[in-house]
Amino acid sequence: MEERIAVNQVGYAVHQSKRAFSRSPLASATLVDVKTKAVVFDQGELSQRFDPLLQDTVFQWEFTKFKRPGEYKVVADGASSVAFRISDGVYREIFTLAARSYYLQRCGEAIHDPVTGVAHPVCHNRLATVLETGDLRDVAGGWHDAGDYGRYMQTAGVSTGQLLLLAEMAPDTVAEVRLTLPEARVRWPDLWTEVAYELEWMFKMQRDDGAVYHKVNTDRFCAMVLPQEDTEPLWVYDVATPDTAIFAASMARAARVLRPLDQAYAERALAAALRAWKFLATTGPLLHPENGHTGAYLTQSDRDERLWAAAELWLTTGDEPYRDYVENNWQMVLGDPAKPLSGINWEDVSTLVPVALSLDPARSGEALWRRAQAHLLRNAERLLQQIRQHGYEVALEASEYVWASAKAAVAHGLNLAVAHRLSGRKEFLDAALAQWNFVLGANALSQSWLTGAGEASTRHPHNRYVVASGILIPGLLAGGPNANGYRQDHRAPKTVGPLAYIDDDEAFSVNENAIDYNAPLVVLSAYLNEVRLSQTSG
Repeated sequence: MEERIAVNQVGYAVHQSKRAFSRSPLASATLVDVKTKAVVFDQGELSQRFDPLLQDTVFQWEFTKFKRPGEYKVVADGASSVAFRISDGVYREIFTLAARSYYLQRCGEAIHDPVTGVAHPVCHNRLATVLETGDLRDVAGGWHDAGDYGRYMQTAGVSTGQLLLLAEMAPDTVAEVRLTLPEARVRWPDLWTEVAYELEWMFKMQRDDGAVYHKVNTDRFCAMVLPQEDTEPLWVYDVATPDTAIFAASMARAARVLRPLDQAYAERALAAALRAWKFLATTGPLLHPENGHTGAYLTQSDRDERLWAAAELWLTTGDEPYRDYVENNWQMVLGDPAKPLSGINWEDVSTLVPVALSLDPARSGEALWRRAQAHLLRNAERLLQQIRQHGYEVALEASEYVWASAKAAVAHGLNLAVAHRLSGRKEFLDAALAQWNFVLGANALSQSWLTGAGEASTRHPHNRYVVASGILIPGLLAGGPNANGYRQDHRAPKTVGPLAYIDDDEAFSVNENAIDYNAPLVVLSAYLNEVRLSQTSG
């Protein structure tokens, strides 16, 4: 039976919306129990919508009314979806899978994971040479950034900063979920323990004057070898102000989140953030550090990073100069509420300013909180309009089917989740859920871009450990469709944006993972679970 019906391949929560999609006409559809082969539901609502990017009609079958837990397939007109579950555990499952992948990408220590089989001895723990001085520096630790073994400050800071949003967005989920880590901190949730592993590396990347180095890597990318076999000299690349500001923001947030658990750790993080801000206050933009021949995370401005740092320092310290900085620079960076907000990404962190301020109104103050709320809700309305134009209910515009489109979709989902938290409007929650469904299989390719999540999920990511070991790291979000992909790697298919994907480890433009791709997926999954918990308890 040809599979051409797209669903979330992991599944659907019992009491939330459920839709299946097809590009072939649906006259009717049924839900079939996988074990008994019996039709259990045939009363869903059929609809159709023209998709301007695909230039095709997409048919939808909604089966939200069916609420019986179990394993099912959608069957229609001789075609079938893959098997999926209806279960209240689906959000928690993906949160755990995606969050635990950070542990499996740890650098600088031996990994022997009995859950997945991922294993390697200590890697990249030799001293690195600071490019600007020639000094040797201990920069062991942190997470391997992506398909390569580099470690980059901008993706580290934007990932930890997003994960720490869960202190406000999903505290119960963070507290209850165990990630099966090899160590534990007393009273700390496992997610914060894992975030702290990355923060410890970030501490090592700060100079005494507060400036923060851009990255640590070899001069060129290594071959597809195991991490312990990447033995070329390590280099610490120059300081940059975007990196320093992202560091300050993440550390200030870490200080605030971790203060109730460990006062000394919080003070250490805040002191590092303040040193970074002191450097920024006396230094103009340093935007183009030397990069060697490996990944360059370069931006054209550091204004958005500085604004995020000021916002987080205001929320953490309550010192008015930080609030004044936010108020004086808001318009230049964010504009008025009619200006669209980006999905959070390393190149543009401006959306984290209203997000952070909106999540803590008591610390933000009335004026900034209302300003942040207006921006986020106006942007959520714009995303709703975008979603209604596309058959698969994704918030991506045509221009966003480029590198990391899957990350962009869940980043929009995070924005919508914050809007739901502010307003309680169900349409924002459904729209956020649609982005989650999209990356897990409810798309034009019926493809889940999260390794280990779904029958037709990514199995061949562009990831050096996976290729060299033959062991798939579960919970890695691949880049997703990229209309420019063929020009970049000569492996991705030449086709329209939503279809421009191939599960090939040489197709780095569409199939590489990265720590900042996972961050919004972790946050969105946890938030969806938190909402489910509140609805169940209510």
